[in-house]
Amino acid sequence: MIDPWEIIGRGEEGPHIPEKEFDMNLFKKLASLEKEYEIKFNGEPLLQDKQMINSIYEAGLELAVETGFYLLDTQRRILFTEDEIKYYLSKSKKKLVLGEGKEAEELVKREINDKKPPLLIAGMAGTPLPERDFFIKSAMSYVKEEVVKGLDHGSITSVEGREVRTGSPLEIHATRREITWLREALQRVGRPGLHLLDGESSITSKGVLSVLSPNYLRKTDAYFVPVLNEMKTDYVRLSKALAGTEYGCLIASLVDPILGGYSRGPEGTAICSIAELILSKIIYQANYFLLHPSDIRVKSTTTPQCTWVLGAVGQAISKNTDLLVFADVWVTSGAGTETVFQEIVPNTLVATYSSLHLLGPVTACGLLPNGTGLEARYMGEIAETTAKKQLKPEIINEVASRYLNLYINKLSSPDLGISFKGLYNMEKVTPRKEYLNTFVANFEKFKKEIGIHD
Repeated sequence: MIDPWEIIGRGEEGPHIPEKEFDMNLFKKLASLEKEYEIKFNGEPLLQDKQMINSIYEAGLELAVETGFYLLDTQRRILFTEDEIKYYLSKSKKKLVLGEGKEAEELVKREINDKKPPLLIAGMAGTPLPERDFFIKSAMSYVKEEVVKGLDHGSITSVEGREVRTGSPLEIHATRREITWLREALQRVGRPGLHLLDGESSITSKGVLSVLSPNYLRKTDAYFVPVLNEMKTDYVRLSKALAGTEYGCLIASLVDPILGGYSRGPEGTAICSIAELILSKIIYQANYFLLHPSDIRVKSTTTPQCTWVLGAVGQAISKNTDLLVFADVWVTSGAGTETVFQEIVPNTLVATYSSLHLLGPVTACGLLPNGTGLEARYMGEIAETTAKKQLKPEIINEVASRYLNLYINKLSSPDLGISFKGLYNMEKVTPRKEYLNTFVANFEKFKKEIGIHD
């Protein structure tokens, strides 16, 4: 493990460069790497070219070495040699324990087309949610699902009748309230030890620092530290990483390159993802990783290009490192729609085959509280079926393409669906019959698509 003071020192003493110049250099470097390593998106959801998978990793490693992370506060680059990067990657753990007691779960490295299903962390990650009753019961809807092995739920944007402003004392209050309510949800369902990935109400380091306590986030819980777009960090992110490391809880690095931005198209975004995963392992000392390639046009991970990036990066990382990576699945559609079930399938198929674990699905791109535990059940059961059947890549490409064609023209103006309250019995916290029937029909359709007949 690298000394965190060494990281800060490199950020304060590394090569100086204006931010705009850093951005343009990154854009040009990615274009050069795409050409040099002959990386090309062929339109299929799942990449099957083994040579290209290795090339994506090598290109990402080169980018990590030559570009490094940009520290916004100092306008300097944090750089590492290739030998240093390989050394720190060699210290990665293939296994972690998430949660405690009877809810403790092993998070282990998966291989490509692994028969062991991915671990699923679910919830309306970061989605602004109404207070108390809605918040707690919506969280309960996820943790009542047996396939869910961890919870990453919504954020609180107002407390005591006041808007939570970034950096204000209310940020601390909102983050503490969020964790308290999540603990209550776990208690009500009888899963008190379940792993939490949270602190979603914390924008600066204030909120997270206020919950680093066994009364809030335990040492078997985690909070996320994002990589800033693209290949950037700041003192806020470094402070969060340092505090979590010293406290001893888990750090989840959020890698969310913007496809169509400075990371270019799917090819450049895949390369950039590799570099961001590698460097956030070292700089944030992250324990696990959330891979979230977001299409600049529709803000989701469910376009053909982003689906390809998930698969390409998942396979490249699995073949070359021991990093524990989740596909962070965000769909444009909301709960209560037919489209939400269609949109979940391609990401889940490709990510499961490509060695990734799963987080989500976050519905309506995290904009509205239109999500329920039933979508998580759907994603979890698809993942389990895909893994246990060890579907061939040709089948995955064929089925994923069929589902993509069902919704691709709806992505720019999606059906945002219905609020959790409209789809669940709020007293029992169970799905209403009509929505449960929609779930069953769509899962039966999926099984037929992959050739399973009851």
